[in-house]
Amino acid sequence: HIHPFGYCDVEAERTSSTAALGLPFLPRYDNDGELYIALKDLHAPQTVSIFFQMAEGSADPDVKAQQVLWSYLSGDRWQPLDRHILSDSTRSLINSGIIELALEPAAPSTRLRGDYYWIRATVPQNTGSVCDIVGIHTQAVPATFVDHNNAPDHFREPLAAGTITQLAVAIPEIAGIHQPYTSYGGRMAEADGMFSTRVSERLRHKQRALTMWDYERLILNRFPELYKVKCIPARPDQPGSLTLIVIPDIRNKLPFDPFEPKAPSNLLADVREYLVARAPVFAAVDVRNAHYVSVRVRLGVRFRGAGNEEFYKQTLNDELNRFLSPWA
Repeated sequence: HIHPFGYCDVEAERTSSTAALGLPFLPRYDNDGELYIALKDLHAPQTVSIFFQMAEGSADPDVKAQQVLWSYLSGDRWQPLDRHILSDSTRSLINSGIIELALEPAAPSTRLRGDYYWIRATVPQNTGSVCDIVGIHTQAVPATFVDHNNAPDHFREPLAAGTITQLAVAIPEIAGIHQPYTSYGGRMAEADGMFSTRVSERLRHKQRALTMWDYERLILNRFPELYKVKCIPARPDQPGSLTLIVIPDIRNKLPFDPFEPKAPSNLLADVREYLVARAPVFAAVDVRNAHYVSVRVRLGVRFRGAGNEEFYKQTLNDELNRFLSPWA
């Protein structure tokens, strides 16, 4: 078989699952999406940490999330890496994070260049469920800010890229440090009014998600980027399950459609993980975006003689839009 970057014997591609199907005339590429990563100067067995900077929010939140399957090339055959994934903070490439892999020795291959160690990420279908990739970097570690009585407005702006240039205590094995992107996370200290509201709400729900009100208040306090949360109780034929509908806060932002805002898939995953630790063990939590229905309202109005009729007509139209879609 002739592949895009090399060749391999057809018998080397035969597996137990394809043996009964015979040998195809052309090489098979059954996945909707495949990502190939070549690692140079790797001496397996070795542990590698790879940082993926994703364009967060670029994944389609309406598409069902797909599991990303990892494998490595050994002897012209892709071997699964499922048991060698030590950690994955990208949650199947829906947000930026680090994937740590314990790589095994690989046999030489003619399917791809033999002087590299090849790993592959595949999405069987619905590639729109994963985000676009901005950059891939090896030997990555996270750095967490430790407060030493710093200025309270430290989290007003993210830490600019390239700010961290060296270690506080030098380590001879590390030649240099590179910070290619800005920091993330962190929140400003809350105002006095918000403190009173949060404390009174916490005295009621006690950090436990039992009632519908508990679910809604817990999420709104933890995720200020959300404007509205609505908890829908379980249906009679699905006991123990509940659905949470979220609407993102788009104030001072420029969304594609202000009347139908949708939270990105990574935010939906954050909300779901946050609730799992606070909901009863038998509760099945599902977090979704709102399903919007377009409504056209036709009114007959009569304005008073004084004033600009066109101005007040536009004002009335804006007020109706604000009433029907307050998040817009």
